[in-house]
Amino acid sequence: MISDHTHLTVLALVVASVVLYVFVPSLSSYNLAESETRHTVGLYNRANDCFANSVLQALSASKRLNTFLNRHYEGRNLTSALKTILDELNRTITESRSISPWPFLHVLEKVYNSRITRSQHDAHELLHLILETVDAENTESVAARSKLSSKDKEEPDTTVDVPFKGKTIDKIMCERCRAVLPARSTDFIVLTLPVPQTSSTDLQSCLSSVLGTERISDYGCQSCRLRALASRTTEPEKSKLLELDPTDELPFDIEARLPKSVTSTIFRSTGLAVLPDVLILHLSRSIYNAGATRNSCRVSYPEQLTLYTALSVALETDIRSKDYKLVALVRHKGTHSAGHYECFKRKPALNAPESTLENVQKSHKSQAKDWWQISDSKTWECTTSEVLRQSRYAYLLVYERI
Repeated sequence: MISDHTHLTVLALVVASVVLYVFVPSLSSYNLAESETRHTVGLYNRANDCFANSVLQALSASKRLNTFLNRHYEGRNLTSALKTILDELNRTITESRSISPWPFLHVLEKVYNSRITRSQHDAHELLHLILETVDAENTESVAARSKLSSKDKEEPDTTVDVPFKGKTIDKIMCERCRAVLPARSTDFIVLTLPVPQTSSTDLQSCLSSVLGTERISDYGCQSCRLRALASRTTEPEKSKLLELDPTDELPFDIEARLPKSVTSTIFRSTGLAVLPDVLILHLSRSIYNAGATRNSCRVSYPEQLTLYTALSVALETDIRSKDYKLVALVRHKGTHSAGHYECFKRKPALNAPESTLENVQKSHKSQAKDWWQISDSKTWECTTSEVLRQSRYAYLLVYERI
């Protein structure tokens, strides 16, 4: 006769078996996906290569940049090389692995027919050079396709914009005569923001120092000078001078006669005319006095950022603002002339199975190690809060349109 105790034991084993059969596959799948987020590909540092390693890791974090490279790399030297190394850096791995940055850097050397020395280099300068070259290759390719389509009487869409290119726009108004000069736009690839010589500030203040309105004294307003010249002459020359448009290029003989002593105060407004999909900000920390030193001001920056176009002078008609999310950060520790660069980059979104237990999901969210900290070939997991605490060392910020 089987006892009640035996019945309970058998029942418990059956229940346990059912639980394992139903839930273990989900847990195993989730753990495998989670393990793939614990490692990322590093880059070897043979001799002062951290400036290049940190830049390449930061670029690999931008999905929009990687999408552009995947679509537009063929026939483009540096663009193709950049795609190749970023694909390697984004490869899913389950154990530590590192590669060399030099196959890519050798292509850059070949493009410019020069050598990259093994001395200290600036990460911002390399970043700008890489993106400037990708932009130039894109411009050449678009022009070639446009020329070919024109020759063949075809009209394919040859407009392809790099995702990291934006425009600022300047508007100048004279306080005295209220004349407004034609707005002038300027392209940017990396937006440089001067860091103030204070103990702390925030990113919005740095942006406002570049994007905003400033009052400038002793400006040679052409309109005011033309009026002054006209007031010193007699008819009919006076009427002819006043009929000229001061915002246009004046005849050389008249421009030479404009009184240099006449100055005025102007208001110069600088705004964003075109918002890029990948916004890269350079926090300029150099201080030049008797020599060059590094500014250690703490610059706080948000995980999410909203930017607006200058509505009154915007070149875009449909997009007035964009929301951005921080995807990478390059920090620099050390002096102005020596130090070490490291990168923090956001992990790809973890695609956990829908059947994953709710408590496992909550456990993952509570750990929230959604970033990698990368120092050449060494990598660690870290949290968003750790990334946002790099205010003293933040040097390059990569935001991507949400």
